[in-house]
Amino acid sequence: IENLKSLIKRMVTIQSQIHLDVIDVVHQLEEVYEDKLIPLLIEPIQFVAKNADVVAQMHLKKFENVLTGEFFSLMHVASKKHLSHIEEFDYLYLKGHRLLSELLAYYREFKSQPSLIFNHYVQMFEYKLFAYVKLLEKRKQECFVPLNENDWNFMHERSMQPIRALQSTISQNLVDYRELRMFINKFKRDQTKQTSLLKRMMKSDQAENDLLDAQKSSIELKRKIFMSILDIPRSYPNASVFIEFESMHNFTDKQRHYAFPCGDNGLTRLPILLSVPDTYTEFDVEEFNALIQYDLNFSSSSRAEKIGLDDHSPISYSV
Repeated sequence: IENLKSLIKRMVTIQSQIHLDVIDVVHQLEEVYEDKLIPLLIEPIQFVAKNADVVAQMHLKKFENVLTGEFFSLMHVASKKHLSHIEEFDYLYLKGHRLLSELLAYYREFKSQPSLIFNHYVQMFEYKLFAYVKLLEKRKQECFVPLNENDWNFMHERSMQPIRALQSTISQNLVDYRELRMFINKFKRDQTKQTSLLKRMMKSDQAENDLLDAQKSSIELKRKIFMSILDIPRSYPNASVFIEFESMHNFTDKQRHYAFPCGDNGLTRLPILLSVPDTYTEFDVEEFNALIQYDLNFSSSSRAEKIGLDDHSPISYSV
């Protein structure tokens, strides 16, 4: 019997040349999908009016932990370490892609509940899930093909290029932007203290000119940061997703959303999501930086896995 089991494990199907071990991995993915992920989307959630947002976030964090810790990790380990033939990679990709596409459809039903339909956090999570599926499609030849360790690491670094570029853009300009804003705010505070007519008459014209120059420089620098951020997805089209453009759904949000791969070769984590207003005048540099750093360093998935950003220290958003 043991000899027969050993022979069966080494068998490959004649039709598709898929080893039974690979079929077993797909079976495990299906079990996680059916037994753990789908129930979290169809079982009723007990909402309390005062903390509905908190309940929704906690529920989705639980869902994300299962998704990344069990489903993504299975695909990741199999693709990185266990598969050897292109037919096996194609089989894993097709099965994984199908399950995730179905999961996205279930999620859209989940978020259509009256208590969730206008929830911002729930909507952003859909964007991330959609982007993960799109990035699998775009990066199939970088994840689901035979790769040695060096090639895998190269593909991982390539997947991180948009995030590296984003970090570089902010870090190169954030200090100057903060100094300008501090100068402007200090000038305005001092101005409010000069209430008497005599003090207002004695104000330096040079100080007024300095303020105007600082305000102009601040606006120009904000526009530069804004345009540089928009250039990143254009520079890395195969490693980014423009949600509004690439989805088949009409979103009413006035902001545009971009997603970049995250985790080991883009497989182990949901993508990083950028929310950018339509015009730079509405762009808040500090708020944008804070949201990105939270997603990279303090979100539930980032706590589960510290991604490879050692070469670029996190950008602090505290003053």
